[in-house]
Amino acid sequence: KWHKIRHVNFCTQFSSSLCHSWLCFGLKMRVAILLLLVAAVSIIGVQATSPPICTNVNCADQHCNPVSCTCGSYKGSCGCCDVCYKCANTPCIILHQDICEDGYECKLNDPDANIFQGAEGTCVASPSTAAPHGHAHH
Repeated sequence: KWHKIRHVNFCTQFSSSLCHSWLCFGLKMRVAILLLLVAAVSIIGVQATSPPICTNVNCADQHCNPVSCTCGSYKGSCGCCDVCYKCANTPCIILHQDICEDGYECKLNDPDANIFQGAEGTCVASPSTAAPHGHAHH
């Protein structure tokens, strides 16, 4: 009788530890997958919001859509294509690198909003309008 009880107890402990190790393995795999997902999203986010590398860009090879801008334009990130300034009192998104017309700046509608999540702002008069953008209007 004592032998049978010890045998059952040993089997219960053995299968319990086996189950525990499989549960730990499953948990570790879930954590590893979650960490890989967070890393991938972080890398993609940084690449999506970083300015392009323009060292090998030839503007002659670029296809630029024609623009008709109410508030003027400037050359885009690599200096090839014209991009419209955002006009006064119009929506702007800092994450999209929207630039407001001279004398205005993109101010977040909600000061507590996160610009890295695409928070929207409005082009409002700059406190000091003495410093222009440095871009030529077309």
